[in-house]
Amino acid sequence: MCLSDDHAKKMKRAQASASRLKSLTKYTPSYKSVLQPGKLVDLPLSYLVPIIVLMPIAMLRFSLWFPHILAPHAAKSTYLTAFYHYEMESLHFDNTVWTWGSDYFLAVVMGSLAVACLCATKGKNPRASLPLRLCSAGLLLCYTVSVLVGGVGHQFYTSFEFFNTLSFRLLWTVCVGTVTLAGGFMGACSTLLARGFSPRSSYYIQIPFMPEWGWTFFGIYLTASCAEGRLSFQRPACDIFIAGTTQLLPTIYCIIVMWLRKWDSDDFVSTKYRVLFVIGLVLNAPLLPMYPLLVQYTDW
Repeated sequence: MCLSDDHAKKMKRAQASASRLKSLTKYTPSYKSVLQPGKLVDLPLSYLVPIIVLMPIAMLRFSLWFPHILAPHAAKSTYLTAFYHYEMESLHFDNTVWTWGSDYFLAVVMGSLAVACLCATKGKNPRASLPLRLCSAGLLLCYTVSVLVGGVGHQFYTSFEFFNTLSFRLLWTVCVGTVTLAGGFMGACSTLLARGFSPRSSYYIQIPFMPEWGWTFFGIYLTASCAEGRLSFQRPACDIFIAGTTQLLPTIYCIIVMWLRKWDSDDFVSTKYRVLFVIGLVLNAPLLPMYPLLVQYTDW
């Protein structure tokens, strides 16, 4: 009788354990939806490499085509190709203090934010966040160099004979090229956010990874295209707008990663900061269609 009672109790405990295990398994994400730290890609290299190679090529073509879709007539009159060979009747370059003064101001702001990223070590695990802080600082330093060099150009290159010189080409390649390079840093930040700092990091949907070296190729290819002159226009400001458009893909990837991640208590980012994150990424986007319209239909 005692043996029967013991056996019945063991059976009940086994059934209770099986029931608990089943309930846990029911709500545990599958291995496909759990992003393990250190796992950079979900796609095999045979698929990943062609995607990485084609991605910046397609992004460059899209960026050159995009303004003509938004405002075709204004864009046709504004985006006149130059390839760093400028014509006096077509060249437009603002030398007012409002332009170069605001560039210097932004350089101070961006540089300060880069330092703030490097010094943000008050979290629970500052060593784990170091790669993300370095990428964020790299992104901000790219913008710092861009506006600083741009300010020099706007302040001191005031005569037409300066523009068809090697010095201006080098200067403006750095100004625009650091913006295209910033897209690589932005994408690398999104990969680091996707990978997370915890093995429990998971997502509402499966998100394919783009490894850091893929974003490095992305930034280098676009910067090389800038140096070649493929982003050069008779209005040098147009170069910046095209360079900014090339950041569309890493911007979208950053937003997807930030909003589809299941944040846990170890590395939680509040909704307020996620909203600010998105606002900061897209705040300048309306300028893309507005720029040719303002150039052609206003006196600004």
